[in-house]
Amino acid sequence: MSEISVIGLGAMGAALAQALVKAGHSVTVWNRTPRKMEPLTALGANGAASVLDAVQASPVIIVCIDNYTATNKLLRADDVVPHLSGRTVIQLSTGTPKEARECEAWMKNCGGDYLDGAIMVYPDGIGATDTMILIAGSEAAFERCKAFLKCLGGDLRYLGENIGAAAVLDLAELSHSLGKYVGFAHGARLCEAEGVGADLF
Repeated sequence: MSEISVIGLGAMGAALAQALVKAGHSVTVWNRTPRKMEPLTALGANGAASVLDAVQASPVIIVCIDNYTATNKLLRADDVVPHLSGRTVIQLSTGTPKEARECEAWMKNCGGDYLDGAIMVYPDGIGATDTMILIAGSEAAFERCKAFLKCLGGDLRYLGENIGAAAVLDLAELSHSLGKYVGFAHGARLCEAEGVGADLF
């Protein structure tokens, strides 16, 4: 049995798993495309043959895939659900506060704990001391998982038991960033219309 499982080995999921392995944790990994597990098993991670195997392997499961809908398809499979009792799922996929609340309620019904998180950097920032990771959910579950999460980012911020907090802050930051880009593009067009080079702007 390993300490923690990581489901989903895209660029971000692979970075999370690698950071955990390099920190000395016993890690099980699973990905729909098995070859993506190979670089991590070469580092010492255990490769799981299925989602069920990944869930059974560890008391803590990180999920980092496209979205909450994809997470639901994997974890709500008939063979997986009975094994979620007593386990903690840390959702690091992108979603909304409403989806986070639904996932938390469902996990509680399964007899498990649920933490919802947001990663505020690109994959190459995972493991850095200044990498910000936001986590919401049960304080007791957070304390149990804190050592794992600290390996992923040194600027770990627990937001309290409002499970939607991480998701809404992630969306708010995205809105802020997009607003800056749109504002810059508009400003550049204004300069262009008056014959002023965008480089001066």
